[in-house]
Amino acid sequence: DWVFHLAADMGGVGYFHSDADWGAAMRNGRITLNVLENADLCDRLFYAASACVYPIERAGELMDETMIGSGTPDALYGAEKLHGLRLCSKTPNARVGVFDTVYGPLQEHEGRRMKFPTAVATKAIAARETGRLELWGDGTQTRCYLDIDDAIDRVLTVITADRYEGPVNIGAATPVSCREIAELCLDLAGAEAEIVFNLSEPSGVPARVTSQAKYHAVYGDTHEAGYRDGFAKLIDWLEAL
Repeated sequence: DWVFHLAADMGGVGYFHSDADWGAAMRNGRITLNVLENADLCDRLFYAASACVYPIERAGELMDETMIGSGTPDALYGAEKLHGLRLCSKTPNARVGVFDTVYGPLQEHEGRRMKFPTAVATKAIAARETGRLELWGDGTQTRCYLDIDDAIDRVLTVITADRYEGPVNIGAATPVSCREIAELCLDLAGAEAEIVFNLSEPSGVPARVTSQAKYHAVYGDTHEAGYRDGFAKLIDWLEAL
């Protein structure tokens, strides 16, 4: 009845600003084409796009859905996700959520595939012994992070609702700097450590904050876990490993 197309070869900024980008975009494109070619077999399809579809030239602005396709997507990953989003606009039963960073238990927690939330949480745990936590970039990069349980609730709302008015952002409403999240994770992990900045590693666009106004207008109010509660849950899971 329902198909949730969440599959992708993906990772964090280090993964997509490396030679992995080309192969990942090719594989993701094949997955999406295979799914959409068979979309008539289901009643309704949900496609997970990414905030990487938004133009890097407008990274300091609040990203709303009218800006999709108005500039250069972030890396080949973003370009492929934009192509999938556009194909979904011609797929009668498809609905699109544009995800900002989602985090929580069961995320990749090793290697360059780690996205920032899990990477910084693992570094905070390790900082109990090392006394240092390394951030890529200068720590001022601004992002929003949505707890996985809240993300799932919104996906289910979008696919079940009577209304669908085109691609809609699924993200958190509260921007925060990478340094602030690092300080929070050190506090939650009980680590006293120095934050050091590695400017030689990729750090992504300086800011990416997506507007949730359309989601609220179409689907109503949402729950949003605070960063302290969300990252505490993530760190508890990492420690249990």
